[in-house]
Amino acid sequence: MALVKSQGPAESISTQSRLGTKLKIEFAPDRLRYTISDHSGSRTFDAFYETLRVDSFPTVTTRRTIWRVRIVYAAIAIFLLAILVSNISKPLAGALVIVAVLLVPLYWLGQIFGLLSVTFTPIEMNPPAPGSNGHSIRILKDKDHDEILAEVMRRWKARMAFLYGNVNLQADVERETRKFEWLRQRGVIDEERFQRALRILNASKRDPPRAAR
Repeated sequence: MALVKSQGPAESISTQSRLGTKLKIEFAPDRLRYTISDHSGSRTFDAFYETLRVDSFPTVTTRRTIWRVRIVYAAIAIFLLAILVSNISKPLAGALVIVAVLLVPLYWLGQIFGLLSVTFTPIEMNPPAPGSNGHSIRILKDKDHDEILAEVMRRWKARMAFLYGNVNLQADVERETRKFEWLRQRGVIDEERFQRALRILNASKRDPPRAAR
């Protein structure tokens, strides 16, 4: 499901699901709350936007090996059912045996064509969020992927602009200049805001006492 408005502390919420993996991201002004539930359990943690590493977004595909066990159990169960009904209906028992035998190649075909795989975009955090146990935030590659990722980026930029978008006249001028160049390159501030910051910094170099006032 794409982003929906929330009446609670979170301003908007996104949910995704595939092959038993359920993801939920709750977007608040300064952080997001991430919840993942799968066959290994459920975990939830909060991550401040400024800790997200957004320089690149690789694509990762994992195969859900849990389905291998389930399909084997299903094949065994169908085969046993075929034995039970063999005295009642030979044709039905034969059909069940065929189904049980076909489950294995169907499973491998599903693996080959990605039907039993989960593809996602991981977002690392630095430092890792408390409670994440080293896990990254994952966004499933589905029809809502781009919209959710764009919302993450929008909120990251807004947070970075809030934290670092003002000129610090007490800091080293060259360091401040590099900071605003970094912010501009990543789309946190636009060209107009960048040039305004440069004018303030250049003025502070010419007349530090007046700039300080």
